[in-house]
Amino acid sequence: MALNITAILVFLIFTISLGLARYLNDPWWFGMFAVSATGVVTFFGLIRYELNESKNPRITNSVLRLAIASAVTIAYIVAVGFAMFIDQRAFQPSALSTQLVGSFTAIVGTVIAFFFGVSGYVDAQAKRQRKDEDVGS
Repeated sequence: MALNITAILVFLIFTISLGLARYLNDPWWFGMFAVSATGVVTFFGLIRYELNESKNPRITNSVLRLAIASAVTIAYIVAVGFAMFIDQRAFQPSALSTQLVGSFTAIVGTVIAFFFGVSGYVDAQAKRQRKDEDVGS
């Protein structure tokens, strides 16, 4: 249920931001609002979903890693969506907004690499610990 509400909120924020951008003829300002709002909604929505669905309702390191990686990835997808679908003949983006997408690409790459690197390490350590416990029994 929490995931459905988060998806609806993300869709509403994205749609409202596009409408405001079209109405005020300044798509980058409201596009960046949609990026940040989508990231925040995704972050808290995933934490709430994990807390509702888990047997032990605690915020663990793995839940935080999942929420951070998901929020940054979704925010990146929204930023690229805005960059791709804004007609540059009607509105010339500033150098800062163009550079923002490129810099955000580097940030997303770092976050995703960290997420999979740490998750793989944690899984390998848990597997090794289970194997040591099986051998010791």
